[in-house]
Amino acid sequence: MKQGLVDIHIHGQDGLDVMSHDPEDLLELSRRLGRQGVAGFLATIVSSPRRETVAALETVKRAMGRERGARIL
Repeated sequence: MKQGLVDIHIHGQDGLDVMSHDPEDLLELSRRLGRQGVAGFLATIVSSPRRETVAALETVKRAMGRERGARIL
């Protein structure tokens, strides 16, 4: 992991939401956070019905390993 800050609780930023069903949203969040000096982040899921939570976790899984900025932890 590159040197930088680790954000241990983030739901999103500037319209990018961890609850999105599009992994590209998380990858863009990764790029933006990386430019802000964040090396890694915990994609924090909001309290939601089970179906939405599982869908969000699946999206996080699809994005992990493809980051071009801050790493999804």
